[in-house]
Amino acid sequence: MPEVVRNLAGMNRFFHWCSRGLTADLLFANEQEFIAGMNRIAVCYLYCLEKGHPVRIVAFCLLNNHFHFVLYGTEEDTQIFMEHYSYLTGKWIAKHRGERLHDSIELGHWPAEGTNKVREKVIYTLRQTLEAGLRITPQGYPWCSARLMFYDNSLLLDNTRVASDFSARAASRFIFSETELPKEWRFLHNGMIWPGEYTDVQTAEGMFTGVKDFMFSLNNGNVDKAVLSEMSPEVPSLPDTEIKNKAESLAMGIFGRKGLKYCPADERIKIAGFIRKELHCGYKQLARIVRMNEEDLRKTV
Repeated sequence: MPEVVRNLAGMNRFFHWCSRGLTADLLFANEQEFIAGMNRIAVCYLYCLEKGHPVRIVAFCLLNNHFHFVLYGTEEDTQIFMEHYSYLTGKWIAKHRGERLHDSIELGHWPAEGTNKVREKVIYTLRQTLEAGLRITPQGYPWCSARLMFYDNSLLLDNTRVASDFSARAASRFIFSETELPKEWRFLHNGMIWPGEYTDVQTAEGMFTGVKDFMFSLNNGNVDKAVLSEMSPEVPSLPDTEIKNKAESLAMGIFGRKGLKYCPADERIKIAGFIRKELHCGYKQLARIVRMNEEDLRKTV
């Protein structure tokens, strides 16, 4: 595992980066867009390497309206990676959907110092599928790095081709970029670069004593509360009206209510949980919006 250097600007450290969940747009609306989003990770990894700003991609997860990364490098280098990824994502949407994002892609980042903190960030990132309510395990979710860890992918990798099998023009159609790929990098049947080519799986696995430790941690929901508590102070606050509109939408869309005021306490608590997960707003603001006691929310959300 790379050595963690404490509080030294310009030195390599672990960072958790994420984008705030968009409220009016989707970053990835279908399988093809997710594949393009995965291949952009490879493009940005090689871009940073070429520009002299190398980063290690330790863990990541792409979801419909936001994404998470755990990166190792200098703060500047990881920022260059994330800003380039956000820029290319917006550019791809403008070109292929013919529309621009209503919301800007806002990024936040937090350093992780020490093995326990890095473990938390990795697990939190990989647990995003569970917290999003998807009916699939993290290892079964193709748009994150969970299936790379402590997992036998040999059958999947039997059906691959390498970059040298394609002409430069053909490869550029897969990755929507003129970036030259390493000749040995593998492509899956759907045109996606195998994420093991650019993900530092060894470092990610090195945070755990073994499979049992990893699986136990992956099923520990307390990690989410610890990481969210750390993240919340740095995430820009949203106006009450925007949060309230989101709550009203959830009341109707999930519970079939005419509005938030028609929801009993247990439903309002669940709505508060969804909003905090997606928008990272504080407990005081949440309590005000859903009309619940702040301390009760802290205990349950």
